[in-house]
Amino acid sequence: MFAPRPINSVHPWRPLVIGMVIVGLLVTQTGNAHAMPNRAIQKAVQNNALQALKRIRLEPRVEAPAGLARIQTASHTGEQLLLVFDDKKPRLLDFAESRVWDNFDALDEPILAGAVYETGTFVTLSESGALDHWALHQSRQPVAHYPSQYAVAGNESPALFLGRDQRVGILAARGALRLYYRGKFISELALSPESSQRTIAVDSTGEFIAAKTAEGKLTVWEMATGVPVSSVPFAETLRVLTTGAEAGQVFTAGNSGAVEWNMRERQEKRRFTCQTSCELEQLLYLEQDRLLVGLNNANESVQWSINKPRKQARPIPNPTLVSGEGAPQLVRSPVGPLLLTATKEGVVKLHRWAADDSAKPLILASSRHGWALIDDVGRFDGSVSAPSPVTWFDDSHALPLSDFANAYLEPGLLAKWLASEENGYLTRPASLEEGILVPPKITLNASLLPPSNGQQMISVEVERIDQGAGLGELLVYHQGLQVPPESQTEARVSADQQKAWDVFEVPALRGRNTFRARVRNEEGIIASGPSSMADHTAPPAPKTLHLLAVAINEYASADGALDLNYAVPDATSIAEAMEVAGGENFDSVDANLLLDAHATKSGVVNAIRGLRQAAPEDTVVLYFATHGEVFDDIFYLLLRGLDLPIDTGELSNMGLSIGELADEVRRLSARRVFLLLDTCKSGDAVQILADRAKDQRVLQIFGSNLGLNLIAATAKGQNALEVNTLGHGVFTFTLLEALAGDADRAPRDGTITATEVGGFTSEKVTAMTSQMGLLPQSPTVFSHGYDYPIGKPTGVLGQTAQ
Repeated sequence: MFAPRPINSVHPWRPLVIGMVIVGLLVTQTGNAHAMPNRAIQKAVQNNALQALKRIRLEPRVEAPAGLARIQTASHTGEQLLLVFDDKKPRLLDFAESRVWDNFDALDEPILAGAVYETGTFVTLSESGALDHWALHQSRQPVAHYPSQYAVAGNESPALFLGRDQRVGILAARGALRLYYRGKFISELALSPESSQRTIAVDSTGEFIAAKTAEGKLTVWEMATGVPVSSVPFAETLRVLTTGAEAGQVFTAGNSGAVEWNMRERQEKRRFTCQTSCELEQLLYLEQDRLLVGLNNANESVQWSINKPRKQARPIPNPTLVSGEGAPQLVRSPVGPLLLTATKEGVVKLHRWAADDSAKPLILASSRHGWALIDDVGRFDGSVSAPSPVTWFDDSHALPLSDFANAYLEPGLLAKWLASEENGYLTRPASLEEGILVPPKITLNASLLPPSNGQQMISVEVERIDQGAGLGELLVYHQGLQVPPESQTEARVSADQQKAWDVFEVPALRGRNTFRARVRNEEGIIASGPSSMADHTAPPAPKTLHLLAVAINEYASADGALDLNYAVPDATSIAEAMEVAGGENFDSVDANLLLDAHATKSGVVNAIRGLRQAAPEDTVVLYFATHGEVFDDIFYLLLRGLDLPIDTGELSNMGLSIGELADEVRRLSARRVFLLLDTCKSGDAVQILADRAKDQRVLQIFGSNLGLNLIAATAKGQNALEVNTLGHGVFTFTLLEALAGDADRAPRDGTITATEVGGFTSEKVTAMTSQMGLLPQSPTVFSHGYDYPIGKPTGVLGQTAQ
């Protein structure tokens, strides 16, 4: 289902379905004289035929694909999977975090080999023979670069092996393995001429490396010195080699099964055979399960139990490769082995080991726009803010992946798929294999109205035509932010309910005004309509940056269990930084702080409503440093007055729901709204429905539907995330770094934009929590595609956190 194909290809199922429907109608209407169906049955058949024709089958297409994943290698325990595509950009599939890290820069030359440690640090070998060391969360570029000392032969497939403390082995010519320490040459080992990446292995400690020598011996060397420590005669053909968890434990495979060796005692320990031919091409040992698993030359799975070495293995067929897929790769994961297959369209399929024929793979799609993981139902996770990395299409429709967020977005999908957690999914959508009802067709036209009372207005006319899923819910955006309902001046629906006309009148911005209409159907799928523009030429108006910062240190709870340490200092520092940064880019900065006792539900709502006086050209920043929690799939900002245990009946009075916040934001005239939510949990303080995936889903849907720029620190936190040495929460500290100038990166032009702040904080929060040994924290970042300046770099903080 998920194999991408050209957009002009023909769906083989459609003529068949339509033909069956037509035949069914003919049989129903003609029948025979003795078995004529009644009118009710005839009408039901006709309705079913219409529904069949209205539903369309979709397939995914990767936009700006990364190309073929030529390197697919996992760390020793399988926590990290290194992927390098044709676009020369490394990516890490992180099983623990259930996401892809793709924030590394592409190199100028092809990457020929790579290997990864458990910590997310990895090494790549480039075409010139240069070694690059990379560190997750530390830098977009290599943290160490060693120019070529050993030319890579053009007709060879080089291989890379990692030892401890930046010790690296490079097989770049047949029979020659060179060992390096931090780029300095140590020793060269003379190996068998048929040596390849699969006939050399490093043990789990990173101290020893094993291979077959040119003299025909199976040998183990110290990686630190290149000195041999153990050797046994080995006359057989060596096809693949791997190491076990025990010292000196080595497994070899030739043309007739596998052998376990005890290299400490220099002797064969046991043999593993097959019922039929098992010429193994790949081999892994799983210490936890005491299993030896492999892949033979027919791409069949082979498996032995170490506890029952004499039992012959029976090869199990794997999923059949389709045209355009590369050879399967056997890799480790935290829950066992996976089979990977890749296509040139930036797709990697993850197959469970030895799954039954009905098991569907998980799809990883990588592009220049980001990444997405998609399961067989159509649920997805990934970087879904516009532009989308994947578009669902048929012959006449193209719907970006983000349009399916309401029904199909499933944060943490990778972990749930690996663990087969059917009860852990937040979504229960209908399978996309069954097709979808087509959202309505949309036309849009925006035009300037004659000036009235000194205010230039724009008329926005939208027409919807039903295509099988009804007229749906209309969403109209101005500069990316949703137009408030009260801007609607006309709404009409045709008598047959097939067409609808809506008119909105909105204040014009000076310059170009861009509008877009979207419609959400009953299945939760959104259709994006065309954009329309209207230019308002007028003298520039003064621009103001409005900041509302809400922070609560003292919740006034009986035992202080909800209290935070640095929320108020966070808010005051953000206000000071915004005043400095914005003062260089805006005519004025208006900052309003609601702290502690003033941060009540009524106080916050009234303060947001006070921002309605902001002009369309103004920018509004809403910052919250409070607790946040999800109750019954609704995210709440927990405001002053709440106590533990939280009474859900009091939430409407003392908590601001994300829906209420959306209603208030829609009614702002300002078309640039930046929402910053430093609403981590506080560990022991809030022992309630803490569900990071649920937080991420609610906030992502909120940002998508409202169309505003959003950054939220949504990971489940604890008091440690308010770091004493920083004097701030980690999230806000990175915001201060961003405003100081560290976010000015793409492009580095002396101006900090909302998108730049989002990208920087997303990377830096994750890096800092990792480096400080805190629980992982990965912010949710959403941008609807309209970027705008926040200010000039303040230079106040800089990169102080290492």
